[in-house]
Amino acid sequence: MKRFICLLLISCLLFSGCAPKTEDDTPAIENPFDRGDDLQNDTQKEDEQKNPTENEQKPSNTPPAEDVDFDELSDGPQSGKVDTQTDQNNPDISYESSVETPVTETVITDEFYDESALELPKIYISTFDGSKIISKDVYTNASLEIDNTAPAYCKRKTAVSIRGRGNSTWTRFDKKPYKLKFNIKTDMLGMGAAKKWVLLANAFDDSMLRNALAFDLARTLGVEFTSEYRFVNLFVNGKYEGVYMLCEQQETGETRVNISPSKTGEVDTGYFLESLGENISDKPSFTLPKVNGLYLGDLAHSSHRIFIHSPSEKNLNDEQKAYITDYIVKVNEAILSKDWASINELCDINSFVNMFLVDQIMLNNDCGYSFYMYKKAGGKLILGTPWDYDQSAGNSAHGTSTFKGWYAGSEHKWYTSLIQIPEFKELVRQRYTAKKADIDKVIKSIDTTFEDNSFDFGMSNFVHNNFGNKYRWRTIPEIYNLTTYTEHINYLKTWLANRLIWMESQMGVK
Repeated sequence: MKRFICLLLISCLLFSGCAPKTEDDTPAIENPFDRGDDLQNDTQKEDEQKNPTENEQKPSNTPPAEDVDFDELSDGPQSGKVDTQTDQNNPDISYESSVETPVTETVITDEFYDESALELPKIYISTFDGSKIISKDVYTNASLEIDNTAPAYCKRKTAVSIRGRGNSTWTRFDKKPYKLKFNIKTDMLGMGAAKKWVLLANAFDDSMLRNALAFDLARTLGVEFTSEYRFVNLFVNGKYEGVYMLCEQQETGETRVNISPSKTGEVDTGYFLESLGENISDKPSFTLPKVNGLYLGDLAHSSHRIFIHSPSEKNLNDEQKAYITDYIVKVNEAILSKDWASINELCDINSFVNMFLVDQIMLNNDCGYSFYMYKKAGGKLILGTPWDYDQSAGNSAHGTSTFKGWYAGSEHKWYTSLIQIPEFKELVRQRYTAKKADIDKVIKSIDTTFEDNSFDFGMSNFVHNNFGNKYRWRTIPEIYNLTTYTEHINYLKTWLANRLIWMESQMGVK
């Protein structure tokens, strides 16, 4: 029995020092939930980065009607200022360690390193010539096998192509993320049939749980398309690479973002878009004009653009591009002008409320740098899908350890404008209140996920141990001072507990 191995391993419970630091001397911002007028821009931005050193299954396996080929362009800006907001409107609230349930860490040593004892599904990828995967542009031919799971999900020597993916996650870490592409639509571990899949390394997130938590929150809040995922153990050319998240590719299709983009030139068709803070692609794109002196994007990224992922470039005509450009220009003007009537006319407002809550609970540092949105034929603009939360929940110099404020890192100007509109604020309050118990369940699932996968996470951390590395890109003292996985889990739990306390105090939720 694999679990008996854990009885031989060193267990420790460490809680002290895990609470995120508060900055009592930082300037206050007004609480937008206390009044109906505009939120004043009295935030303070630090000009120097703290660490400048570069260092459930989908039941249907029906093939999608269309599987548009595009890659998500980036997983976060390469550089940027540290933008922080804090709030001191509630001095009586005690922000302190909120760890309610102890977690027990499985510590792996050379003596107990045992790949045969891993419990999560195992994915084996072998390149045909044994070559390393060194490119994120060129696919390498390989074979894939899956075992250590239910027989229905096992695979034997299935042809696949693999390449690297991401931006900073590809260039700055030894544990690399990958993209898989099959010749035919292939079901992976019960998540539905599709050609493209993603293996997220979660190399920047020492808990390995932030992306999973964000996806679970999005599903709980009713975000229409949220990537399913499975934790897996990855082996490449026989070498154990650690625990990864197998996820769905951000793309259109019946089992993905189901918008049925036209192949015959209809103007009011399905569109899938990404707002991105850098012009790093030759995909069709457009920029948005200033509204009241403001651009949509973070001013640190002057090349902020809207990329058209679907219809695909080969199918997109000039009329379609002009139509969707004009539509998003109108949306941007309505939101930044706080024109509630126009916002409701153009936007699926419930999708904006749901995504706002996902990004705010996690305090996603990249939410203003890169985000997805789509429009179905004849429909309104929908905000989503959620992606890229490895820099969130107080773990990055891009946003600092703060759990206060309505943004940290890259400002999402749609969010900071919407939260000043009384009607939107009330919808956010109502939605959070209605889903509070379910949100709490997601946060509490951290313990279950940790305990169920303790040995596998321990093995992964043994192979890729960055604990205590102060020279890692964008790390902060609150993170590199944590030297065990238990401390990282308890830091995350404490940070989330304090984040919810702060949000509830702002929204007046009891």
